[in-house]
Amino acid sequence: MLLRVAAVDRAPYWRLQLEAEANELGITEDELVLVGSDEWEISPGFSERERAAILWGDRVARRLARRDKRAFETVRAHFSDEELVELTLLASLGAMADRLTNALRIPPEPPIGLSPRVGGSDEKLRAWPRRMFDSDVADAWRKSPK
Repeated sequence: MLLRVAAVDRAPYWRLQLEAEANELGITEDELVLVGSDEWEISPGFSERERAAILWGDRVARRLARRDKRAFETVRAHFSDEELVELTLLASLGAMADRLTNALRIPPEPPIGLSPRVGGSDEKLRAWPRRMFDSDVADAWRKSPK
């Protein structure tokens, strides 16, 4: 669910951090790609309960949860009242953290998940400023001392 929130908010800092932990928890690379796409709703790769949680995170991040009656009914069918409150709180806090790091243009750091992620993160970190900022800001960030 939090990976979907980070995908909706286009939050590279949190996406990278969450991916590292997700790998440790047994979430496959295919599932990581899928949850970041628009295909997650129709994928047979997720259980109905997982799909309901992802749906709720998506709607909370998009600020549609209040208006989407179908999403609310779907999540209520799979989660207790307490679980729904926890999911909503986590999705809301995740969206807030995404917006904070995006607004402040905080660059991704190497993952700090349960263990370091192997492969690819250095390349992602080097490419990040160009995707996130205007070119002049990206150039200044790349030249600044780390």
